[in-house]
Amino acid sequence: MNNQIFRTITLLSLFCIPAATSADAQSADRIVMKIPFDFVAGKKILPAGEYTVKPTLSSRVTLIRNADGRRDHTTILTMPVPPETVALAAKLVFHRYGDQYFLYQIWTPASERGGQLPVLRAERELAKEIASGKSEHRLVTLVVGQ
Repeated sequence: MNNQIFRTITLLSLFCIPAATSADAQSADRIVMKIPFDFVAGKKILPAGEYTVKPTLSSRVTLIRNADGRRDHTTILTMPVPPETVALAAKLVFHRYGDQYFLYQIWTPASERGGQLPVLRAERELAKEIASGKSEHRLVTLVVGQ
């Protein structure tokens, strides 16, 4: 009986190890990050919180989901951005206009290219305010682990 239990445990272990390795390899392009401000991603405003950002089966479509799994999520279409330098850490880049943040780029160390979101009409309007001196523009970069 003990021999049969040992075999069962051994077989289960052999099946679990490749599954765990595969899941770990797939998570190399996933970013989990706390974002301390409300932000616009695509056409949706998402509240501050912890988010998981990961590509879907299509490399150009990215899913952004609140880490608690609630309703705060969206999918966005990104355009590939060739690297100026290879990303050593996962990071999200935002355009900030006053107190409004727009997700601009997504970089993962698993990829040599970043993903860039298209500029929305609301963001273009805020950019016009910068030209007139009514608002200020900054790039804000959040790096995983910092």
